[in-house]
Amino acid sequence: MRAACGPFAPAAADSAEHGRLDGCACCASRRASLNAPRHAPFVSSLSAAFRPPSTNLRRIPYALRHLIIRTYGHDRSPTSAPSSRHFRAIFAHPFPRGMKALLAITITTSVQAPYLNFEGNAVANIQPMTPLRYPQAEQTTLVSPPYDVLELKDKQALMAKNPHNVVAIDLPHVPPKVAGPLSAYQRSAQLLQDWISSGVLLRDAVPALYPYEQTYTHEGRRYQRRGMFCRVGLEEFGPSGTIHPHEQTFSGPKEDRLLLMRATRCNLSPVFGLYDDAENAVTSRLFASPGDPIATASLPSMDGKSVVQSKLWRITDDAAIRSVQALLAPKHIYIADGHHRYGTSLNYRREISAGGALPADHPANFGLFVLIAMQDPGLVVMPTHRTVANLQGFSLAAFMQAAGKRLELAVPETFTGDQLPELEKRLATWGRHAMVVYDPAADKALVIKPAADDPLGEFMDDPSIRGHSAAWRALDVAILQELIFDRIIKPHFVGVEPMSWAFPHDAGDVLHLCRSMGYQAGFLLGPTPLQAVAELCVHNELMPQKSTFFYPKLATGMVINPLF
Repeated sequence: MRAACGPFAPAAADSAEHGRLDGCACCASRRASLNAPRHAPFVSSLSAAFRPPSTNLRRIPYALRHLIIRTYGHDRSPTSAPSSRHFRAIFAHPFPRGMKALLAITITTSVQAPYLNFEGNAVANIQPMTPLRYPQAEQTTLVSPPYDVLELKDKQALMAKNPHNVVAIDLPHVPPKVAGPLSAYQRSAQLLQDWISSGVLLRDAVPALYPYEQTYTHEGRRYQRRGMFCRVGLEEFGPSGTIHPHEQTFSGPKEDRLLLMRATRCNLSPVFGLYDDAENAVTSRLFASPGDPIATASLPSMDGKSVVQSKLWRITDDAAIRSVQALLAPKHIYIADGHHRYGTSLNYRREISAGGALPADHPANFGLFVLIAMQDPGLVVMPTHRTVANLQGFSLAAFMQAAGKRLELAVPETFTGDQLPELEKRLATWGRHAMVVYDPAADKALVIKPAADDPLGEFMDDPSIRGHSAAWRALDVAILQELIFDRIIKPHFVGVEPMSWAFPHDAGDVLHLCRSMGYQAGFLLGPTPLQAVAELCVHNELMPQKSTFFYPKLATGMVINPLF
């Protein structure tokens, strides 16, 4: 006579017979639980995790499945994130170390939560890929800047050089800040399929990581920025994960990108991700012996003053890939650029999973990234300035009067508009939070700064500031938005028409927008420090929109990640 198994009996858990005992009420209830429809994705994912050739599927005990469901909790949705107590129960059970790792992976992939190691800690899930690529080695006429910096004239110029330029697919509707007609995205999808069928784009056969290098000149200095294209396992944002946004985003571009992703089923443009690597160990491993690149391209910089040269390599060696994965696993990834693209990937996954969970290896569980170390010597962070329109009665004298004691002059001089480029370079020399305000009507500029060390501290009762850390309140972009725009400009200089603004990246663009495009005030501020980006990301605080600009932009089209 067989003994009743019991839900946590190690001996029974190791038995191939466990869960199939005819007279065991425990096994019968366990089978009923496992057959419940709401656990189907969960159990399916668990079964998929135990499919290496060395594993005998007939020896997968029902006890393990029941343990996860019991630990996970019958009162929880299969798509909600498990808490730490669920994993502690798994890891406290006397399963082998490797089995615990598989169980952790099974849980996290089933519920679309962060990936965990065998100790239950979140890890970055970096994977090789088999992308779609142009077969030509020289790709200057085939690739493009990212869609969000292009206008119709830019698209037309790129396609005039080569009708197979990726912009034909990646920018179906102009401007991409709002959703276009469905027919535009359907044309992109058809064009992509035509290019695949005709060999314009080919899919690499062997999974690989793709080292990526950009060489460019900025302010007379030559830089070389190195990283890699890869797939990264998607995570919902949250304090327990490894992928973090750093600034707020607009909704319109997400709608446009989701329509394009639905139609093409591809990541066409990469997300720009940063990670902390003081020793640059990952980059050193990637570029240990790169050999000749498989693709090169040259694109003009955004300001048109220089050229950005891109080179791409391919790593297919399993040992090298595993080494890079191991180095990156404990890292946090901070989204430097591409928040809309990442958010679109999350929305797309939710959409096609229909509220359930996709198989762990489903392509939609991953997004296309370029990962670059924060300490990379070629990483340049530029400021994002502001120009403001729809103001009434604005002048420098009226502005300083409206500011009262909240602002003071950092420099007792008045400057002209032609001096803005020089002021931009010297901002850091005038102390913390120094900014420039420019009045194009008078062609005069002032260098200002907050009078208080913590200028937003007096507004802690305001919902827009309450709960934010001192580090967030110390951001120049937060001070500009919350103090200058919301509490000085809006109450005193905005009438019936709402205030609108643009986000130029250098003083020359500020001058052009103010002098020729009708903007009535310009504000120059310093770049956001990378340390602040990382600190706020880890604490799940979002910077105001358009807080940073990582120069130069990544090329689009060298690597395309299919989701099919």
